[in-house]
Amino acid sequence: MKSYFELLDTSNTKRAEEKYNVGKKLLEEVATPLFSLAKEIDTQKKKIINEAVRKVKIYEDVASFALRCEGHYLNVLKDMKDLTKKINETNDSKSIPKYNKMHQQYSIVKKDYENSVNKASECYDLLYGQEMVETVRQCYELMTYHNDEIINIFKRAHQIYLSIGINETEFNSVMSDGIKTLDNKTDVKEFFESIIDHNEKSKVILKTEELAPLQVEAPKEPQKKWGFGSIKSSIVSGVSSLTTMVNESIQNPSTGPSASWTNPVLTTPIYSFGKKKELKKETHDSKEEIKEE
Repeated sequence: MKSYFELLDTSNTKRAEEKYNVGKKLLEEVATPLFSLAKEIDTQKKKIINEAVRKVKIYEDVASFALRCEGHYLNVLKDMKDLTKKINETNDSKSIPKYNKMHQQYSIVKKDYENSVNKASECYDLLYGQEMVETVRQCYELMTYHNDEIINIFKRAHQIYLSIGINETEFNSVMSDGIKTLDNKTDVKEFFESIIDHNEKSKVILKTEELAPLQVEAPKEPQKKWGFGSIKSSIVSGVSSLTTMVNESIQNPSTGPSASWTNPVLTTPIYSFGKKKELKKETHDSKEEIKEE
């Protein structure tokens, strides 16, 4: 507002009262509404920016986790490369079981690292491909929404200056820069491009590597020797086979090895429950047949 008052001719004391009235009008119709509007715009802008900052924090947390996974993966990768190199150079086949165990752990760590980077990349694309675009759009719409009100305030200031004989060209030279700034859409584009260029550096890049293959074959397993364990296993296997054969003979006497033996007492399966009276009757009948012979 200082530049506005500088345009006034303060050397003429006869216009003291007029200057007072002009100052009062500038305060009531220009300065106060402009200050109130600026405060409202700033409040709304902070809400938009704070929401954008919250989303950026989410991405930073996801990216930070991905970087921790990257550090762990690179450490395990180094150990695997060192062990592979040692085995290949020394032809140490005895270390292959250790290599296999470490390789299982390496595969798990690598998969976790890849998943974390994929999530960080998805979050990055969402943040800077959609959310930041929306933030810039909201900020621009905020200024556009209040643009008419700002122009009206400038118009009131213009009328006040014209009423006291200030040259319109001088007034426009003071106001033009501010009005141009409000209507300059390229500022939004440049701002958005600067965001993309600046935050491109924060993108997490996958750094996996392929391990060199082993050039040493795993040692062959020694043949099993006969011992107490083998004898015990053979006995258990033989008993199991014998039990199976007996059960088949009892349940299927016509096809089993004891098909010629037709003792009616054993024609009923061993694990048959119920019908005890019928079993006793069959036993009694068989005894009578033997006596008759």
